[in-house]
Amino acid sequence: MLKEEKQDLDDLNKRMNELNAIFKLGKDLHKRLEPHSDLHKCRDLDGLKTAVIEVEELGKRVPSGVSEIGLHLDLSIKAIVKEKPPTKAPVQPDLNVEEDIVDDEDRTWTITMYTINF
Repeated sequence: MLKEEKQDLDDLNKRMNELNAIFKLGKDLHKRLEPHSDLHKCRDLDGLKTAVIEVEELGKRVPSGVSEIGLHLDLSIKAIVKEKPPTKAPVQPDLNVEEDIVDDEDRTWTITMYTINF
């Protein structure tokens, strides 16, 4: 019985060390990702992507009892890490405007304006 208890204590100690390492990594990532961190002040997108990927890896190591991390993690990965396809600007037609202007002496002037799209 003593041998089994020692094995249980060793397993528990190993698990506690793993959880402690996860907790420390989580605290470090939290400091790096908080809104007032240097990562955000410098607007370092590559650093932000790297940190989010580290959070994703950390999320895989967290015990299964913590379920709310998945939703927040999926949202951040979708918003930060995944590349978005470039959007195309809508094609705008050329603008041709004619305007008749009547002055105080009842003279009519026709002004035509054109815009050139590049």
